Amino acid sequence: MIDLSRIVAKEGIGEGGNWKVYRCLLQDCSSVIVKESKGFVDMAIKGSIKKYQFIKALDIPTTSFLEVSSLDGKPVLVTEDLNSDNLCFVSPNSVKTEKDELLACLRDNLTPCLSSERIDSKSEQYFYKNKIKEISNFPSFLQRVKEDINKAACHNISIAFDCYFFSIEKGKSCSVIDYKIADWDNIEECEDIDFKDLLNVNIVEFQEAMFKFLELFVQEGEKRELYQLLTSNLTP
Repeated sequence: MIDLSRIVAKEGIGEGGNWKVYRCLLQDCSSVIVKESKGFVDMAIKGSIKKYQFIKALDIPTTSFLEVSSLDGKPVLVTEDLNSDNLCFVSPNSVKTEKDELLACLRDNLTPCLSSERIDSKSEQYFYKNKIKEISNFPSFLQRVKEDINKAACHNISIAFDCYFFSIEKGKSCSVIDYKIADWDNIEECEDIDFKDLLNVNIVEFQEAMFKFLELFVQEGEKRELYQLLTSNLTP
């Protein structure tokens, strides 16, 4: 188990409905991601570990480890820090767009607030403002994802759109794309759904994640062709 008492720096990097997420630098200069539950802690942690094990056992891309540790006397999840000097993983589900900000203000009785106590997802916000121009391996990437989605359906596993994190190469306008499952909340066992229906569900969920990725992180000129490939290359 990773000893979080060795933390020398802690940075909030994101927050969703269920977790607060931190990047923690350890004394040996390595870094890990720490997820702190905002709800029923034991249930959330046990559920994530079980679902992570499903994905890991199927050899579907995910983090190299997920374990339970303790931080400030509370149980937390600790996992691999996927980001490096050259590569950045982003979730389109974590971007706060200008439209999102406006809707939040309207919900708050028209209060003009463009900031809150919620932690913005920093990698996503950076690439939202610095979009890539081209994805060089998109067809082969989609073929690999289709094989993984098929494998999940064969084992009665559904993967929701917000489980996907996509990698982008930093500082390159033409980037290679890859993915990993790095959020496990909405992975489910679906033994009451037949294979064909579950495969279709998994395809639709991935397409939703990928459509949003293209919408948020890719420059306008490239999107149309990528949208067409996503629709034509991913069919049951």
